[in-house]
Amino acid sequence: MPNKKWTDDDENLIGNFDTMMRPSLRNLPPHLFISLSRYKTDWASGGQTVKINSFLEFPQRINFFKYTMQGRPDAVVGRGDTHRMQTPEEADDLDPSKIADTCNEFAEPCGPEEYEYELVGMVIHTGGANSGHYFSYIQERGPEGGTGRWMEFNDAYVSTWDARRMREDCFGGDEVIHSQGFYENVNVNGKFVRQFREGTAYKRTRYQNAFLVVYDKVPAERYEREQAAKRGSSDSSSATAEAAGKAESSTSAEPKTDLLLSALTPQEQFIRRVRAQQSQKSSSLQMSRAVVP
Repeated sequence: MPNKKWTDDDENLIGNFDTMMRPSLRNLPPHLFISLSRYKTDWASGGQTVKINSFLEFPQRINFFKYTMQGRPDAVVGRGDTHRMQTPEEADDLDPSKIADTCNEFAEPCGPEEYEYELVGMVIHTGGANSGHYFSYIQERGPEGGTGRWMEFNDAYVSTWDARRMREDCFGGDEVIHSQGFYENVNVNGKFVRQFREGTAYKRTRYQNAFLVVYDKVPAERYEREQAAKRGSSDSSSATAEAAGKAESSTSAEPKTDLLLSALTPQEQFIRRVRAQQSQKSSSLQMSRAVVP
């Protein structure tokens, strides 16, 4: 909002400044429940409640840091070491006692490690807005969060559930159904011949989908270990590529071979050259054995 008027708690004018208004998170709980708003009122049909079955994908891991007051791209250190959008520089010369900086009283200078969450459960609804059935998929938890083992809790029925079916069982949307084929007797030139007729494919809406998801906070120690492992893997890949580059520069090859190898990654090039050297040594050894009487 351009040229917005700023006042203090006593309605005294501070100044007019270009202002951007938007919501940001201050802090998050250990267990986060998010409703996916699968129901709405359809005023075109007389105010009836309808269920929304459209496709909606949600992640298994999400970091909310960029949605917080601390993690916004334009966040700066404000008064009293709080983290938020600071008021314009023109206001710095005013009496601090007249500018109450209380919008960050719950904000803490935390990093991304404090805002990593993982999916641990979904409440599933199958049916329409006026009738249906509810059940849950829940991930088993250990001392450091989810263990990767999922269970289905469906009334008295409890069993394991494969999370690889999340798209089919939780995201909604449409699916393609293939009907089974069948044999029939067809009149061909006055004779009945048994022929197989292919089944048909048609699209239908998935009425089973998640309408509530639950995320648990990942312990900061686990998050930092995972990030360190990723950095180590990246450093290892860089070292492998560097070694492969050195090996390539020290190995002579035919122009055609170099042209083919240039289409490969440095690691693949290194492996190809090592295998070629081993193959040459093996062929030389076989020839020497053949010569010896």
